This record gives sequence, structure tokens and C-alpha cells, in this order.
Amino acid sequence: MKKLKKQLEMLERENRKKEQAQNRIKQIQKKINEEKRKAETHRKIIKGGVFEKFEKDITGKQELTTNDEIYQFLDFIFSDDRNRNKLKEITENKIKLDEKKIRTCNLMK
Repeated sequence: MKKLKKQLEMLERENRKKEQAQNRIKQIQKKINEEKRKAETHRKIIKGGVFEKFEKDITGKQELTTNDEIYQFLDFIFSDDRNRNKLKEITENKIKLDEKKIRTCNLMK
């Protein structure tokens, strides 16, 4: 009977450890998702700032256009396949460069 009680207590302790580990995993995943959202928001802010700089350089003013107008403008620009392909090329080159950096970092470890 004592052995059974001891085994049940061990099982209970292990289940608590498992639950604590699962909770830590959830907390870590939550932090990862939060960091991803922050990075995405930062990236969007930077891109918006770049657009406003071009807008100011071209028109002499900023913040005059609405989101719909910006969308229409970008839609017009990227309806031309040359512009679409150029953006695709720039993006693909950036991805390749990032992948190369990751591989280099991994080799250095």
C-alpha cells in the first residue's frame, strides 16, 4: 500500500512539473508572438515613413493623402509588370542576403 501511495505521489509531482512546463511554453510562445507583432508594427511604421518622405520630396507636403489614395497610387504603380518585377527582385535579393547571413552565423557557432 505504501508503494502504491508513493507511486501516486510521484505521478502527481510529475504531472505538476508537466503542467508547469506547458505553462512556461505558453508564456514563451506568447512573448514570441508579441515580439513578432512589435517587429511587424515597426516595419510598417518605417515603410509609412519612407512613403511620407517621398510624398514630401515630391509635393513639398506630408500627410495630405488618405490610406485609400495611397492604396490607389501603389496599385497604379504596381499594375505595371516592370515595377512589380523590380519589387519582387529587391525582395528576393533581400531574402537571399538574410538567408546567407543566417547560414554564416550558424557556421560561426
